[in-house]
Amino acid sequence: MDLAPVFTGNAQSMAREAAKFQIRDVVVLQDTVVSAESKSISLPNGVIVVRDSSDTQTWPSSGYVSVKGFYQGIEIDDFFGDTLIRVGGAFLLESTNSEDLD
Repeated sequence: MDLAPVFTGNAQSMAREAAKFQIRDVVVLQDTVVSAESKSISLPNGVIVVRDSSDTQTWPSSGYVSVKGFYQGIEIDDFFGDTLIRVGGAFLLESTNSEDLD
């Protein structure tokens, strides 16, 4: 993905500025993985990142990541009532295992 990002930062900064973004804005997020599923990771502050189907890299289930994707909007989780910020079509730029952070 060669598009320039409109935002580069961590999940907390993105959550603060989320209302400024337009759907499909390119964002780069650099933060610690809170949880992971087969096709997505969760970052702090309710940021959910869904990997692009063409990204064949192995995504980490923990540690620090840098990802680039498209902002997809804000939603309220019907069950828990949490505010979620969605980023889709994402590619892994960099990952660091948590044991390498010291």
